[in-house]
Amino acid sequence: MAEVGAAAALSGLLFVAISINLTTILKYQHLPGRAAETLFVVVGAMVLGSVALIPGMPAKLFGAVVAVIGVAMCVFPAVIQFSAWRARPDIVVQRRSGRVALSLVPSLPVVIGGVMLMLAEPSALYWLAFGIVAALVAGILNAWVLPVEILR
Repeated sequence: MAEVGAAAALSGLLFVAISINLTTILKYQHLPGRAAETLFVVVGAMVLGSVALIPGMPAKLFGAVVAVIGVAMCVFPAVIQFSAWRARPDIVVQRRSGRVALSLVPSLPVVIGGVMLMLAEPSALYWLAFGIVAALVAGILNAWVLPVEILR
């Protein structure tokens, strides 16, 4: 429940940060996508935590839902990033790698945890927990750009 509350609070703060800086964010071609990525990862963590709170859900079904959410958390940011890279070929590899890491580090453990849940592996929930915490950390790191870095 704590993770769901933290993700919900962070999502709300992100919406406020985006709203306050919307004019500035829209001036940069890549920032609206980055804002969407950030929201998607954090909302993904909130949805994962919410699904985990559903009582009596069979483990295999829970695992399948978790895996699908993890894939979505991976694919959606990837589509945004590839689109941004086509629009801005001048972006250096180091910056691209950091953004990719901020989406893959949370999403891959979620996918692994979902598959492991379907296979009834005992350590599955550790992978899921790591993915949720990583999503919150990635959301905070990405969110730093929206209210602070763009004003420098």
